[in-house]
Amino acid sequence: MFPVQGANLEIWKQEILQKVKTDVQIVILLIPGNRGRSQLYHDLKKLMLEEIPVISQVVLTGTVNYGSNLKAIVSKIVAQMCAKIGGIPWAVDAMPFMDKKTMICGLSVFHEQEEAPTSVLGLVASYNKTGTKYWSSTQQLDIPG
Repeated sequence: MFPVQGANLEIWKQEILQKVKTDVQIVILLIPGNRGRSQLYHDLKKLMLEEIPVISQVVLTGTVNYGSNLKAIVSKIVAQMCAKIGGIPWAVDAMPFMDKKTMICGLSVFHEQEEAPTSVLGLVASYNKTGTKYWSSTQQLDIPG
C-alpha cells in the first residue's frame, strides 16, 4: 500500500511504475472524486490498460462514501476484482437451455472522439456449460475522417 498525493496523472504513473512489481496480481487504486466527474479515473483506466500490464480496479472515494450501504458497494467491487483475476463471482443455476450446446455472447463498442477518432469493439462469449467461463477479445477500429 502506498499513498499518492493529488490528481496529476504523471505523479500517479510514476508512483505506480515505481511501486508495482511484475509479480503483483491486481492493483487497487482508490482515487479522489465522484462518478462522472473524474478525469483521473478515465486516465488511470487507460494507463493501466495500455501501459502497465497489471489487472486493476479503480475505485472513486465518492463511490465508497456514497450512501449507507457500504457492505453492498464493497461486495460489488470485490466481485469485479474476482472476475478480473479469473474467478467466478456468481452463477445462475438451472437455466433451461444450458443443458444443450449454448454460448452466451456480449458485444460493446466504445467511441473515442478526443484525439484521433477511433472505436474499440469488445466481444465476450461463454465456453462452458454453466456460462461462467468466457473468451474475450478487443479490436480497435480507426474511423475514416
